[in-house]
Amino acid sequence: MAIERLRADTATAPALHRQLMPMAEAVELMAQTVDALLMLAREQAVAPGVPTAPTAPVASAAPLRLVEQWVLAHAGWLDDRRVTLDITLLRDDSLRLPEPVLRVVLATLLANALAHGAPGGTVHIGFSKRRLCIRNASADLPAGFGGAFIKGDASSGSGLGLDLARRLLERHGATLQVTHADGHTCACVGESGLVQGRP
Repeated sequence: MAIERLRADTATAPALHRQLMPMAEAVELMAQTVDALLMLAREQAVAPGVPTAPTAPVASAAPLRLVEQWVLAHAGWLDDRRVTLDITLLRDDSLRLPEPVLRVVLATLLANALAHGAPGGTVHIGFSKRRLCIRNASADLPAGFGGAFIKGDASSGSGLGLDLARRLLERHGATLQVTHADGHTCACVGESGLVQGRP
């Protein structure tokens, strides 16, 4: 709260604003980690890597609405990073996942894209090959990226966010794939047969 008050204060010196930005990013990444840990703690314990079928039908979650909510809540962060969002989702695009799960996963992936992407860059959000994908320009990923405690040298996070997001998705029969090519990182959520909407 103190960081947000200082960032909103027009009397705050520009040099201090620059110092506050990495602190705000670190707080955001820690908040996403805590959210994912709490959600995993509420899930039924299963063997690692073994998805569990829901006992009742799971309503589909709409990524576009959740992305819009995240953008509104993080408008200041987007402005600070001078990031442009290229959103090509449609209203009827959906993932057969519980909405709270998709909300935590999306927040983790978008926070990573902002924190680790190049300031002034573009983050692309859309469907590709029946998967929800978030793509942004970034440096090469370290070996084992996405595993627990694996993070880049410049990262202010814990190195747990993607691992927790992947484990949370596995509990619901979905997958998270993170790749890096041609100077861009792409994180995709989905599984054949679970994604509805356009191909």
